Amino acid sequence: MQANIVRFITALRNGLQPVAQLPKVVRSIRPLLSAIFLLTLPLAGGAFLVLYLNGFFRWPDFSRIQDRRETSIFYAEQGEELRAYCTYCREMARLEEMGRFPGLAVVIEDRDFEKRLTPVSSRGIVRALWQNLKTLSFEQGGSTITQQVARLLFAEEELRHERETKTLSAKLWRKSRELWFAVLLEGHLGRRKILDLYLNNVFCGHGRYGVKACSKYYFHKEPGELSISEAAMIIGTWRTPQHSPFINPEKALKLRGRVLEQLVSRKVITEAQRKEFQRLPPPQRQEHDQCRALHAAEFARRQIVEKARLVDQGLKVHTTINCHWQRAAADALHESLGAMKGRNPDLADLWGVAILIDARTGAIKVFTQEPTFQENKYLMNQIKRHCGSACKPFFYATWIRKG
Repeated sequence: MQANIVRFITALRNGLQPVAQLPKVVRSIRPLLSAIFLLTLPLAGGAFLVLYLNGFFRWPDFSRIQDRRETSIFYAEQGEELRAYCTYCREMARLEEMGRFPGLAVVIEDRDFEKRLTPVSSRGIVRALWQNLKTLSFEQGGSTITQQVARLLFAEEELRHERETKTLSAKLWRKSRELWFAVLLEGHLGRRKILDLYLNNVFCGHGRYGVKACSKYYFHKEPGELSISEAAMIIGTWRTPQHSPFINPEKALKLRGRVLEQLVSRKVITEAQRKEFQRLPPPQRQEHDQCRALHAAEFARRQIVEKARLVDQGLKVHTTINCHWQRAAADALHESLGAMKGRNPDLADLWGVAILIDARTGAIKVFTQEPTFQENKYLMNQIKRHCGSACKPFFYATWIRKG
């Protein structure tokens, strides 16, 4: 066999016809190879034509890479958050500000991310298939980070069609298009930028996107302040957002446990650390309106939208509301109106408002209303009518009381 190969190479170099020099086995299957080639070529060409006519090779909208939609947030004077406004609830962050997330995301989602030559991980696909066969489920996925970014940014139409039809063909079409998008994406961007896009767009439930918004929503911390256990809890929600710790704590703990087990298997943490982290409770939902100033935030919002856009523009609006005074005023107003209604049942629908203004600067320090914002979003300052004689009972009552 070795001698035949040498003679074949020599014949090629000398410009001779090599067919006679081919090994006998190769010469015997040469007609079959030719037939396969002649059949495959038109089939491949036909498949390419069908895909082309159905829009498979249509390019994605690369302008979505520059999507800067971000939550607009209102703050009190000491920095407490009053309210966030968004339809795409995200806060952008640089990789350097994301703490453990870049390293953990690569370890958990795509450990060959930095050294892969293609957007696809054959090892990841085989591993996911094996795990799904063992568990008889489809919980494990083999998509690389690049493929997931391609899905997040470009496959919206394909995902919608898949959800509407719920067919295998729609899923295969989406997966194939996703792969095509991933190939184009890696030709367009470097891996570091792709990781940045992934961590700023990944969904963790409750309308929150990106590690910064997710960290602040679940733990009220910046991503760089999260422990491995806390970061693992958020990473678990990426796979199944409906199992968030605020909706289904038990399943959220199982998702976190799976992430921690992967970290042990890849020697990021020890088995002792895993057991310690797994004993920690899930985060608890905290009162969203801690400053109790939603009417004040709405008052400020209306001043802005008269002149500029607000939602998803990433504005940071600092108000003069004093949260300590605001809470005290809200409690006092609620107590006073409750006492008045208790004395006179006819006042069941009584509304009230307390506004405190710094006379030196004009800064509004307190703006609270009763009923609460959740019960009634109407702002009392919308009433344009002059008080007229409505003030007379208070004036005369005080005058008589003082003799």
